[in-house]
Amino acid sequence: MAGPTPQTAVKFTNMDGTSDNLSAGGTLTEEVDTGQAYGVEIIINVTGNASATDGVTIEVYMKTDTTANSGVSCNDPMFSVELDVSGGASKGTSFILDPGTYDIKAINNDSSYAATVEGWKRLLA
Repeated sequence: MAGPTPQTAVKFTNMDGTSDNLSAGGTLTEEVDTGQAYGVEIIINVTGNASATDGVTIEVYMKTDTTANSGVSCNDPMFSVELDVSGGASKGTSFILDPGTYDIKAINNDSSYAATVEGWKRLLA
């Protein structure tokens, strides 16, 4: 049976599907479908620009449909966490999501400098 191997970390398609770069004041959204039988551990690392004075906020929204690329995000996030990556710092967060479909947003609170965002998901056995 093809698919992710449990306990193996798989990199997202770089949060926005094209690159790890989160533009100044920008937002990247990645849809994550955990499947119907397993949850996943999400690992996100963010690195700020050496001149940045603000951090990056990570928000997680449950979607109204469990089919990938369908449904809409709920109005309010399940949770959010701000990572202080000012001055070029690197910070990370991890969390576990139950089976379902979610939008994970990275919001750059610094309006002058870009940040780098990388995310991985690890299927729970």
